[in-house]
Amino acid sequence: MSVGSSLKVISIFQRGSIVSKYDIERAIDKLLNEGSWGVRRIYPQWKEGDSPPEGWHRHPNGGGLVQDTATVDETAYVGPRASVFGTASLLKRARVDDDADIYGNATVTDDAEIYDRGDVYGDAEVSGNAKVYDDGNVGGNARVKGDAHIHGISRIYGNQIITTGHFTRPEHSV
Repeated sequence: MSVGSSLKVISIFQRGSIVSKYDIERAIDKLLNEGSWGVRRIYPQWKEGDSPPEGWHRHPNGGGLVQDTATVDETAYVGPRASVFGTASLLKRARVDDDADIYGNATVTDDAEIYDRGDVYGDAEVSGNAKVYDDGNVGGNARVKGDAHIHGISRIYGNQIITTGHFTRPEHSV
């Protein structure tokens, strides 16, 4: 990690709040995947309605921003305030919307939905009818499938496999 990236991580956590190892790992993962915090966070001067930054394009189904290195099917939906970057994949009828990001090498497929500031990153996979929203996060090598809902700042990471249920609070994080 470069000195500049290290300084970004330090500045993120100098807000006086308690920081978990997970929060630090997630910030570092975002920085290392060059998508750090989505297009609006990488290019703070970028505004809605501007042409996409170099190396990005608007998805024809929804108008959201996709880094050229990511894979997004034409049938998938990328909402106008969402982004897919790194080598992430958004496949089939999957949807990302409302300030949500998919990045790293993550895959979202089938009829899965990521929205309302949800994040899927690392090598995680979300599939089936699963939903990640309301600041929910899925990362690492986690798999969220079936009808599972991850929301209310819950965090699913590591090698966890979740197939059903609602995970709604930090104490539900696994």
